[in-house]
Amino acid sequence: MLVVEEGHPAFLEQQIKAIAQDAGLACRVHGKDLIPTTGEYVTGVVRAGVAAYLDRAAPEAIKAETAGRNDAIEQNVAAAREAAGAPPVTARPPGFCTGCPERPIFTALKLIMRERGPLHVSADIGCSTFAALPPFNIGNTVLGYGLSLASGGAIAASLDQPTVAVMGDGGFWHNGLTTGVINAQWQGLDAVLIIIENGYASATGQHHLPSTGATPSGAPVSISIEQTLRGLGVSWVRRADSYRLEETLETLRQALDARDKGLRVIISDNECMLAKKRRGNPFKARAARQGRPVRVSRYGVDAEICTGDH
Repeated sequence: MLVVEEGHPAFLEQQIKAIAQDAGLACRVHGKDLIPTTGEYVTGVVRAGVAAYLDRAAPEAIKAETAGRNDAIEQNVAAAREAAGAPPVTARPPGFCTGCPERPIFTALKLIMRERGPLHVSADIGCSTFAALPPFNIGNTVLGYGLSLASGGAIAASLDQPTVAVMGDGGFWHNGLTTGVINAQWQGLDAVLIIIENGYASATGQHHLPSTGATPSGAPVSISIEQTLRGLGVSWVRRADSYRLEETLETLRQALDARDKGLRVIISDNECMLAKKRRGNPFKARAARQGRPVRVSRYGVDAEICTGDH
């Protein structure tokens, strides 16, 4: 048996081995011994793992047939690359999408830290995790989905300035509401929480949330993050348009300098750019089919004007 399970630890593989052992089955289970423990299981990785497995476990006839198919696949891939006329895209670290409304938030945080020195920023799971990488390098800790406020609260007593926690609306509904906000209210935590309300669990494919405005089936529903916060007694709640950088900066200053200590929440409200573009794509496609003009923006760097790193 071969278990193809992306990620580590090999939870399914270990459980299947235990079940086979308890049942007294003479079954050899392979998995992480043949497939890498890290990285994404793209087609080539899985194909190599299956080939290695069959090399050990399959009869000679099957191995010979599989080897022939594997060679044919390699030839097809090479032919496709040659036909494309361009080398494969070079490896690069993950980052925010073009036009992402989260980028300006971390630009504002960098500018704030230039004004008043380093701040402890607790990051979260989601698109905002990319801020831990260059060019922002913001995020002292990443503990779990919706756990940024709770993790910041754990070290708040040892810091001179309020901690700053960043989480998405998906993280808020998943865990941040209970382990973060409710605990902060109960403990009287002096902290600033930035909730990025882009309308979806964007990092995993624009899944709907309670505050998206509609159920997965499309039925309208109204559950407000702001009303939920105020219902829990959070009195300092502000909204800021992330694309308006000065507005975001001023709201951050107000939150950090507030005389009334306790939890201060900034809701940064702008829709995920991927979802926004995908919603508009059918209209552009229809216009193109009808022969009407379609404007598509393209951005680049003018090397004659910008002589720095780009």
